[in-house]
Amino acid sequence: MTYSGYNVIRTLGKQTKEEMKMKTWEFENYTVYEETDVLRFENNDDEVIGYVAKNENQEVDALDNGADPIADGWEDGIGNTLNISGWGE
Repeated sequence: MTYSGYNVIRTLGKQTKEEMKMKTWEFENYTVYEETDVLRFENNDDEVIGYVAKNENQEVDALDNGADPIADGWEDGIGNTLNISGWGE
């Protein structure tokens, strides 16, 4: 006999296949986390400083090739330039 509560608890900690494919890029003052449709930017205090809409895989490819979104002056997809203090506020 299987206790159904155990199965629920056991699966809560598991990542989906899609989540396991998500990437992370670390920079001096911030980290970029890939999510399904966006890139999430967090400062070193683990505070979200903004999001960038993904355009296919262009941004992911650029990050994989060494791009630094803040130093390179990326925009968030709605005209706000990325800044370590945040953007789009």
